[in-house]
Amino acid sequence: MELVVDMMREAEILEERAKQAKEAASSAGQDIFMKVEELKQMLQHANKANDMVVLMILLFSSISCSRS
Repeated sequence: MELVVDMMREAEILEERAKQAKEAASSAGQDIFMKVEELKQMLQHANKANDMVVLMILLFSSISCSRS
């Protein structure tokens, strides 16, 4: 009988560890998702800034060509 009780306690401990591991994995997954979204926003801002630089270069080039 004692063996059964010990095995049940061990099973409970293992279940608790599995639950904690699952929660940790879920939390890590959320952190990764948030970082991906942050990087997407950074990329959008960088693309907008690059587009503005290209427009400025084109504008200055057209002004320069029209003066020649």
